[in-house]
Amino acid sequence: MAVENSSLTQRKKKLFKSKFQRSNNEKLKAEGSEVGTANTKLNFVYFAYIIAFLAVISSLSWLILCKALCNELEICNSEFLTSFGERKENLNIVKENLKPQPRVPKDDASLWVLDRRSNLSLSEFIEKYDGKRPVIITDVLKDWKASKWNKEFFVENYGDRQVVMKAVHGKLHQAESIALPMRIFAQHSHEGRSKTWTYLQDELFIQLHPELRKDLGNPIYLREDFFKIFPKEVRPWNAMLLWGTAYSRSYLHVDPYNWTGTNAVFYGKKLWKLYPPGQDEYLYVMPNKMSEFPLNCFKYNSPIDAYDPDVKKYPKFLKAREISFEQKPGELLIIPPGWFHQAFNAVETIAVSSQVMNSQNYDVVLEEIFKAGNVDRKTLPEDFYQLPPIEQVMFVVNSLPSDILKRGREVTNDILKQMRYL
Repeated sequence: MAVENSSLTQRKKKLFKSKFQRSNNEKLKAEGSEVGTANTKLNFVYFAYIIAFLAVISSLSWLILCKALCNELEICNSEFLTSFGERKENLNIVKENLKPQPRVPKDDASLWVLDRRSNLSLSEFIEKYDGKRPVIITDVLKDWKASKWNKEFFVENYGDRQVVMKAVHGKLHQAESIALPMRIFAQHSHEGRSKTWTYLQDELFIQLHPELRKDLGNPIYLREDFFKIFPKEVRPWNAMLLWGTAYSRSYLHVDPYNWTGTNAVFYGKKLWKLYPPGQDEYLYVMPNKMSEFPLNCFKYNSPIDAYDPDVKKYPKFLKAREISFEQKPGELLIIPPGWFHQAFNAVETIAVSSQVMNSQNYDVVLEEIFKAGNVDRKTLPEDFYQLPPIEQVMFVVNSLPSDILKRGREVTNDILKQMRYL
């Protein structure tokens, strides 16, 4: 009986121990579950803090980046709106992919609209246009005898005279220069086609026929002309006769010596594209070309035909900005220095181009003379740039070496011989 009781007692102890262990395990599991839950909550809190921290850092980074980008855009916009001719020292901080566009005055949106003026006073012309921006004068040609020039006039009076022209069969860059009697040209002057056209451009014809020069007026806007001071041997030829078939056109260029150019239309109609200064990069200006004038100077021509551009070969040309307009008979166009331009004869057209060097552009013209090596800057007096404009011009003219004057005569005579005038 005692043995049974002992055995029973041991079974009870084991049973109690087993229950105690299960209870203890369940308690441990419960505590472990609570600890796990707490750890999970703590981890979530830590994770949330980390996400928030990263979000703050990211926001700050975006703010800094946006501010930097805005600063860059502000710089570019500032450069874009800088007035013509200014040179900014801070261009080096503009990123390569944010290059500024051509410089356009901030408060002069009208720059891209050509003014047509009548009754324009000389003072207003000098203040607003001379040496600054192009303008068409609509009321000065009506009293010129040249306003009566037409095909019949030239054939009747000068039909047998030799004239210089360029003929195109294909592209503008394929133009060939030829000389033949004006009568022959006139017989075909109505036959211009998009790929086949002829353009009479004779710089000496009017000069060799003084009676024609008298048919051209002398408006007040062009009367101050320092070129008249130059010896005849090296004075730039003035009053070039222009007579083109439909589709004929000039090259895209800046006029020699950076002078102020003019164009008077007497018959027909011209279209124009003018490019304000500061766009040489987009126009692929050909370097180191010389004019071969009696007084030599650099020539600034573009290989691009603005009326038939090859944008695959010249892709930057798409960024160039121009003023496009039409010039009618009886209108005089005046183009300031530094403006690239190209004329297109929409129909058979007769016109005359000329130039002036005056108190508004004399400095840029003299600069071209210096650059070509015609006069050594070292010979200039210390107070040269303090002298009045006309005195500066006279000093340079008197400093021209005798061999340059001799060369000027030779160049003119060679051209006359080629045209069978001598």
